[in-house]
Amino acid sequence: MSHATFLDEDGRIVVVVRGDQIAAGIREMGRQVKALAEAAGSPASARILVDLSLVGQADADARRAGSQLLHTIAFGRAGLFGAKPIPRHFTNLMLLAARMTDRIRLFETREEARRWVDEIRAPAAAPEAGP
Repeated sequence: MSHATFLDEDGRIVVVVRGDQIAAGIREMGRQVKALAEAAGSPASARILVDLSLVGQADADARRAGSQLLHTIAFGRAGLFGAKPIPRHFTNLMLLAARMTDRIRLFETREEARRWVDEIRAPAAAPEAGP
């Protein structure tokens, strides 16, 4: 199990998850994400991209740690991408059960995930005044 957590050139937090996951690794990943979000100064609007293309299996303790992490870390949106079909299915179920689908979504590609997380940066257009 290994991972990389860093800020990209546009201020997004990027997490690359590799190999089989255990609870301690999930908690450490969470600490790193939280530290980067706080260092950026606005944790509640943090944009996170999570690359799952190299992830292995996660035991029950790791899945439980991941679920707890979702409720303890402040962020705006997280876009997950690259998951294989079976992990993708289980991740979707976890997000539904955690009632987090408004802030976390799964995508096929990094570009789709990036566009979605970046929507929170763009202010909504004001409606045009009528005659």
